[in-house]
Amino acid sequence: MKKRLFYGIFLLMSLFSCERIIDNYWKEQERKNYTSPYMGTWTGTYTGDERGTFTLEVGKSGYIKRVTRTSGTFYEEQSMGCVMHDGTLQQVYSGDSKFMIQGSLRFGKGEWKKEGQRGTWVATRR
Repeated sequence: MKKRLFYGIFLLMSLFSCERIIDNYWKEQERKNYTSPYMGTWTGTYTGDERGTFTLEVGKSGYIKRVTRTSGTFYEEQSMGCVMHDGTLQQVYSGDSKFMIQGSLRFGKGEWKKEGQRGTWVATRR
């Protein structure tokens, strides 16, 4: 009796483990095949406490690959962040200058901040 109960529980646990592995596989395939509708190069201007132009490169998966901006001096910085499926910028932050942008690529506008300075930006896809 105890052996049957043990084997029954073991069989159920095995089935649940296989189901989880299969689910994870399909989620990973979906992630690999995803192409962000905002993929590409976006150019814009920012104004406020500082003025300049910027270029934002969005990769296939929606992650920000690079932010290049000009405000008297040319900056090309490693960036962090991503674009959500609805166009919202999530934690877009540029390297050493601490230049951060928030807003939406869907609407092509938002706000920027940099060490106590702030302002607004507008952008379009190139």
